[in-house]
Amino acid sequence: MRFAHLWLAVFGAMAALAQADGSSPAAATPIKLFGAAELRNGEKQVVKFSAAKVPQGREAVLVFHARMDFPTPAGYNPGMQVRCNGVELDGNRLLGRPLRWADPQGRINLTTAHLSFNVHYAPDFSSADKSFYAIPGCKACEFQLRVGDCACRAARLLHLPQ
Repeated sequence: MRFAHLWLAVFGAMAALAQADGSSPAAATPIKLFGAAELRNGEKQVVKFSAAKVPQGREAVLVFHARMDFPTPAGYNPGMQVRCNGVELDGNRLLGRPLRWADPQGRINLTTAHLSFNVHYAPDFSSADKSFYAIPGCKACEFQLRVGDCACRAARLLHLPQ
């Protein structure tokens, strides 16, 4: 699995401190956790980070790109679990992505499978958006997860994937 552009507490193309109602605030200063990583099947990575206290009325958001390396866009796999300071992140934390969507043939697809996120098979982080496997209104390989309740704890550990 390949990861790229992992950020905490940014807004716009990378991530954000979002308003509690989901609206976009003024841009915040990003905390770059890492630029890119590749994990082989079964591998895990723990990222240690520091984060400032989240201002009242805003929420910390973890934003990153993830994909399963494959020569062409070819579906997805529920192969990613993410923990932040011991908290299992699930689909209820997703921003900017539907939990279900219909493909061009009308079949319903899911974004998550219990505590696992579906990750697209693709040669890069944008080709799935131009394929049969595109998710309407969002980038298939981009994830935005609310982490306000767990990102600012003392340990500040992010586990990818479980």
